[in-house]
Amino acid sequence: MHTDETPIPEQSRPTENPVPAARRAYSSAFFLPALLFIVDLIVIVLLRFLIDTSKSLALAYIVNFFPMYLVAFPCCVLAARLVPKMPPEQKKLKPWQLLSVIPVCQFLAILGNIIGIIVNAILSVILGVNTSATFLQEGVFGEESILFICIAVLCAPIVEELLFRKLMIDRIRQYGNGTAIIISGLLFGLFHGNFTQFFYAAMLGFLFAYIYTRTGKIHYTIILHMAMNFWGTAIPMLVTKKIDTNAFFEAVQDAMDALQKYITSGQPMDEVNQQLSALLGDIKPLLIYSACNYLLAFLGFIFLLIHRKRFRIDPPVTPLPTRTHLNVIFLNLGVLFALCICVFQFINQIYGIL
Repeated sequence: MHTDETPIPEQSRPTENPVPAARRAYSSAFFLPALLFIVDLIVIVLLRFLIDTSKSLALAYIVNFFPMYLVAFPCCVLAARLVPKMPPEQKKLKPWQLLSVIPVCQFLAILGNIIGIIVNAILSVILGVNTSATFLQEGVFGEESILFICIAVLCAPIVEELLFRKLMIDRIRQYGNGTAIIISGLLFGLFHGNFTQFFYAAMLGFLFAYIYTRTGKIHYTIILHMAMNFWGTAIPMLVTKKIDTNAFFEAVQDAMDALQKYITSGQPMDEVNQQLSALLGDIKPLLIYSACNYLLAFLGFIFLLIHRKRFRIDPPVTPLPTRTHLNVIFLNLGVLFALCICVFQFINQIYGIL
């Protein structure tokens, strides 16, 4: 998707002081997702005044999600045109190479999810509030799960990859690919607005940013992003639909009763084994799905170990002194906007301001 001006040739190095241009580029990189959030929020608030979404969950999803894709994102594309870009050199991946990345994605997702669970538990104890995001479960297992999954699998990956990878990285990578990867991944995690998603989103963001800087092809990361969202939303919905919830909880209760009888009255263990077998039979699809998750993650971990020496980051086209580089990255208005928006999103997720 080519929406902005002609890219700057990679071999052309500016003769003037690069610091002002670098500061504008980094400021724009931080400002773009902040702009996305602000425009999206304004449109949503206006639509909520005009449309009553309380009686239709499908209408609520449309009002809450589509302003981002149809209004806010085009505004970001227009804003990005004000800053020169330098896309990475394009390189092709073979189909098997792209497929081999999926287990790595799964490993990073599970690792990040475990970290998120631990952090949520610690913060819940310290702050006494619920810091986990329940809207994910409500969306996947709720009444309008099909619409939610379509949004998560089709719309979100396209817009998020174009914003957090292409629009952002194209404008800052010339000052350091490593820095661009870190900024892209961190902002991608932070703008999910909750601790449940932050860690695994940031880890996947680092990987997607690395792939984009190495290949210059945004459709690779869009495909991977779609695959991960499909595996994490559509498959759980299909799996759980095969489970009779009432029968499952009855089986749990029967197993607990049988175990209590075994402990208190010394009845034979056969009844306990029978109830446990029935319980495991009810959740067999879920167990298979979980086993596949951890098998993929294990393969991804092995892949990372085997190929760890092949990962490399190209040097910057326009290098900046280390101390100057840090000042350029963090001392700009874009950082302030992004920080304020991120803090607000996390607070809103916890206390439900909006």
